[in-house]
Parts: sequence; C-alpha cells; structure tokens
Amino acid sequence: MRIVIHDLIQVPGQIAVRAEISGTHQGELFGIAPTGKQVRFRLHEFHALDGERITTTWHMEDWFGLFLQLGQFPAQS
Repeated sequence: MRIVIHDLIQVPGQIAVRAEISGTHQGELFGIAPTGKQVRFRLHEFHALDGERITTTWHMEDWFGLFLQLGQFPAQS
C-alpha cells in the first residue's frame, strides 16, 4: 500500500488533505477475497484546529471507486 499526498492546504484553524492510496489487493477486504488487482482510490481529510491541536477530523475515502476496480461489492448482511 502506498499513500501519496497531492495537496495539503492550511488556513487559520483548518487543514485540508487530498491524497491517493494505491496497492495490490492481496488480502480479504470487507469479505472480498484477494483479486491480485492493482487499485487506487482517493481520500480527503479536513481537520479543525484549536491552536496546534486537531479537534475534529472529517475523513472520506472513495470506497465505491475501489469496489468498482475490484469488480465486486461487499456482501449485504
């Protein structure tokens, strides 16, 4: 697995991160058996700061895009 940060933006009291995760699907993921496929998907994070401390984080990953690359979605329970 590799994570590449494309953008890191800071304004007073906030930091935003735009990144991409890539790798090979070699282990079970949400019940999906290993496919050996190369995959990549984006993530975004937004952090609220109180001085130098992070007080709140919003984290989003493109799981839908990942499952499309794997060719299947996790089983519904």
